[in-house]
Amino acid sequence: MTCLKNFFLLRIFPLIICVLWVSSPIDAGQNPDEVTVLYLHGLNVLKSEKRLIMDCHLWTVERCNGNNDSWQPLSSLGAEPNRRRIILAYDSTLDPREFETTRGVTRLLEGLNMYCRRDREQKCRIVAHSMGGLTVGFTIANLPNALDFYNIEYIQVLAGAQGGSEAADAAPHLINAADKTILENPLVKSALSVLGIELSLTEKLRDFLSTDAIHALELDEAREYDHGNNQGIIFYNVFAIKPDVDKGFLKGLFPPKYDGIIAPHSACNFPSIGIFMECGRHEVQQCPEETLRPPHPTTTLSREELINFITGVFRSQSSTGCNDDEKTTETVEPNEGQRNHPSFDKMGENVGHVEIKGYLRYLLGELTN
Repeated sequence: MTCLKNFFLLRIFPLIICVLWVSSPIDAGQNPDEVTVLYLHGLNVLKSEKRLIMDCHLWTVERCNGNNDSWQPLSSLGAEPNRRRIILAYDSTLDPREFETTRGVTRLLEGLNMYCRRDREQKCRIVAHSMGGLTVGFTIANLPNALDFYNIEYIQVLAGAQGGSEAADAAPHLINAADKTILENPLVKSALSVLGIELSLTEKLRDFLSTDAIHALELDEAREYDHGNNQGIIFYNVFAIKPDVDKGFLKGLFPPKYDGIIAPHSACNFPSIGIFMECGRHEVQQCPEETLRPPHPTTTLSREELINFITGVFRSQSSTGCNDDEKTTETVEPNEGQRNHPSFDKMGENVGHVEIKGYLRYLLGELTN
């Protein structure tokens, strides 16, 4: 299935790009000295127009668009002189890798064709958060000779989900638990309370966990594309190490360092799942990969196994994922073109997955070292 999907992508991507290239309007207001910053938000249960408004407020952009319509043409979006801030709002309940008007990859290509074309002497930078990192990584990897057409200076990713999330792998098991009324179990209630889940709303919970976007963030699914194919564009990654919630169900899913949703293997774009301490090349003590992840989404768990999974009993090893005698020391390095952002702590920022968005204002400025 993966081979067929990649075969299809290699052929459909150039066609989509060609259509958007020809149809994209000329932005007469941009001059060669301007750098446009394109921003891709992450997964959110809110409608994307609400997400758009929230991010505009965070960036202190006076006007994002005329009528809060997130699908309004990009030419109508507000911007500041010499450093335009364009928020590429997309429907984050859908798989961002598919080609439809409101999905992430289409919105990014639309933005690149309008604000980042070499033949128009334009230039841009891309900033992404969470699932936005998966969106831009997937797009660039499937964009042959990207720098021949687009003048992308670099890409900055905050807590990116390029390699997926352990929490997404858990979603099918939570749906199964809801179907079997396991959510009423006192131990399960206690474990899930840290997520802020209102258990009486199991139908809404099931609907959310069943979205295309959650499936796209599963570990194996997110790693389907060639993460080493950066087309010569540097990705500067920032990862967080302070979980918004550091107990119960979530803690049992992740390696020791994580931000509540994303672990460093994903945010720093490493080739494999494991315990990593920073974004760059370094030595680590690794556990066998299979001990570092929840049961595969397609695995059918019994009622008892589901309860053990949700309450964390399934992880009988130490908090580092395995026993000391199982660990091996090795030198690891991220995929090609992936670097730790030079202005942030290489050991991770002491903030949570949502808190890290507070750095967006900084990333609008020049990259410093």
